[in-house]
Amino acid sequence: MNLLKHSQVALSAFIAFILLFSAVMAGYEYFDAGREKAGQAVWTGGQAGVAITGFLKGADAKATKSKANPNPEVFGLTRWFNQNVFGDHPKLFSWLVVLGELLLGWAVLALLVVKFPYSRLLLIIMATLAAFMNFLYLSEGVSSTNPPMAFMWLAIIWVAILAPAAGLFYAIDLKALAKRGSTTYPAAPLDASAGQWLFFLAVFAVTVAGSLAMYWDEIGTWAVLALVSVALAAGLYELRTRLIHQPSSGRMRSATATQAAHR
Repeated sequence: MNLLKHSQVALSAFIAFILLFSAVMAGYEYFDAGREKAGQAVWTGGQAGVAITGFLKGADAKATKSKANPNPEVFGLTRWFNQNVFGDHPKLFSWLVVLGELLLGWAVLALLVVKFPYSRLLLIIMATLAAFMNFLYLSEGVSSTNPPMAFMWLAIIWVAILAPAAGLFYAIDLKALAKRGSTTYPAAPLDASAGQWLFFLAVFAVTVAGSLAMYWDEIGTWAVLALVSVALAAGLYELRTRLIHQPSSGRMRSATATQAAHR
């Protein structure tokens, strides 16, 4: 039984690390892109909307079938939205793009680190919005780093829905911490079989490969982000361990104080 529990804990820790790694890698890519846009007049300044308008014109050209473009990269439905929704409110969507890139990655990471009522629902919503942005870029004919990022957000969504105890393995339960001064972390009810390990090893391999492709020209940045992911997981695990043992140590101190009083 103890061996099974330890296997479940190890698998849960590995799955949760995949999510942390994904959030750090994809989140920083978004943040870096948003940071560049935030300082430009055509995105958030006096000319806000100009960049979006130019982007939509480029997408419109990709939607037009011709001899030079026999297989349009942009669907007709996307073109309709560009002309009738996005194109009518370029300033609004310019700000939404910048704010989404700046904030969504941080929001997902934070919701993997702390847990409170409805935080899992918020995590799923934030990761869904992040993935939606990637799919929106893809629908506009822009591949770039969007495919691997979409995979990372989808992995977070999938695990948060189907295996939340594993996905939120490192998350600190703020409600329990506030109530009791400590918290408990039951093992995730996982089938820690060889098949499960192989599956999540494959997910991790794809995630690492995708992140390397994203940062191929900035391998130093990738290495720093990978180290940040490891350090974050290690720090949270240490904090988790201390919180698990806090109740028993507290009872021990109370028992010792009671015995001293009786003496």
